[in-house]
Amino acid sequence: MYFIRIPHYYKTMQAIVSLLDKEHCSRLEGLWTDLKDTFGIQSKYTRFLPHFSYQVSDRYPPEKTRETLQEFVCSREPFQVSTAGLGVFTQPHLVIFLPVIRSAKLTLFHNQLWKKTCPDAESENDQYHPDKWVPHITLVYGENLLQEEMGTIINYLGQHIINWDITVDNIALIDDKVLDERTEMQFTFGQAVTKE
Repeated sequence: MYFIRIPHYYKTMQAIVSLLDKEHCSRLEGLWTDLKDTFGIQSKYTRFLPHFSYQVSDRYPPEKTRETLQEFVCSREPFQVSTAGLGVFTQPHLVIFLPVIRSAKLTLFHNQLWKKTCPDAESENDQYHPDKWVPHITLVYGENLLQEEMGTIINYLGQHIINWDITVDNIALIDDKVLDERTEMQFTFGQAVTKE
């Protein structure tokens, strides 16, 4: 187990992400349920489809972003990412997460996606810039999490095997104002570009 302690600023309005596959969605939701039952933690992140983020912005223009993302995925093939250990962000809230190993393939994918989508993003979150990006899957977003609880929760999570191999085969735009856990738009790799 290892820990990353860096400042992290969540001002999520909209985010470009990859959604987790069915198996890992189920595993993550199981961990969220365990944390709620054991510690009474109800993170706001449980209302989102399980994912990890590439870019966060106040807003993306819908039609232009749809076109950009659809063109971006049309020639892509699925690839694997892995998680390892646990990580912690300390600012402005305590956050416990699964670090996604930043492989050369994932780094290249992120760089290419960032260049395509950044020009249209309004006030993008600089923490997701390729020079700073720490890919991760959120376990606990601690709006009400006390620092003294961290050790107990981390020890509990450390008893689980959370080293996952995940197939990345999609990108999606999610919106924190969408309360029914739906994406604004989602595209599967290799999906042909369609014209309305």
